[in-house]
Amino acid sequence: MEKQLATFEDFFRLDIRVGTILTAQPFPKARRPAYQLTVDFGPEIGVKKSSAQITDHYRPEDLPGIQVLGVVNFPPRQIADFMSEVLVLGTYSAGGVILITPQQPAANPNPVPQQPVYPQQNYGQPAGAPQQPGYQQPYPQPTPAQALLAKAERSLNNYRVTLLLVAILSLANCLLAQVSNTYLMFSLFFPYDLSCHLNAYWDVPVPLLIVLAVLMVAAMFLCWALSKKSPKVVWIAFLVYLADTVYMFTQVLSNVNNLIALLFHAYVLFCIAQIVAAARQLERAQKALAEEQSPVHNGQAPCKHPPVEL
Repeated sequence: MEKQLATFEDFFRLDIRVGTILTAQPFPKARRPAYQLTVDFGPEIGVKKSSAQITDHYRPEDLPGIQVLGVVNFPPRQIADFMSEVLVLGTYSAGGVILITPQQPAANPNPVPQQPVYPQQNYGQPAGAPQQPGYQQPYPQPTPAQALLAKAERSLNNYRVTLLLVAILSLANCLLAQVSNTYLMFSLFFPYDLSCHLNAYWDVPVPLLIVLAVLMVAAMFLCWALSKKSPKVVWIAFLVYLADTVYMFTQVLSNVNNLIALLFHAYVLFCIAQIVAAARQLERAQKALAEEQSPVHNGQAPCKHPPVEL
């Protein structure tokens, strides 16, 4: 297959700048070995983050101060839990990727801070063993509480988007019910059913039902908005969706064609249950982290009485 030729217009669309690496640290969550870089591109662009697969030829402590070329107008790219904002340019060599650097120092008015030097450690070796040459992991590993906290935060952020999806689709269903019988999966069933069959609820005041439906949709929006800072509010979303699932079960049980919608409802309920589980795990992780940082955990007994001068 013949490659499509690029034009000068394609090249001119790229904004390639010279930047200075400020910090570099290992990126253990990347699928391929890589470093997390922060690069200073001057006052106009500022400091940007980048993920670079350059572990074959470089150590993290050797990278600060090196000037590199980077494309600064690509859209940010999510790599694991890291947002890469620029593409640092390199080329392949016999032993791996090497950076493309200017032959002479380019103008960069911002000073380059010195990266902290961590003492080398012989991981997995007995105490007193001689230091081995080469790269030893310079950054401390996260504690169990820190690792648990990061895992809980990732799980919560991954599942909480379900609440926003339910709220948007529920609102769209109420509007579509006025012009068609289309039902969007994953959404709340009671507000949709109310919009389609207002006249059927003759024994209950219609305004009361409308208020109840609006509150259910608003609860999903509020739970999504507040769940990042107050994860406990997802319990409200879980109870609302559970009540809606029970109501849906009583309405569609007689119609086999609607059982598919009930299965989708059960899946969304499972996702919201995962948010609740992540919120509880986050609370436990925060307590464990507080215990790790307490003076008692660090071997320092708290002082109950002030010292007395003799």
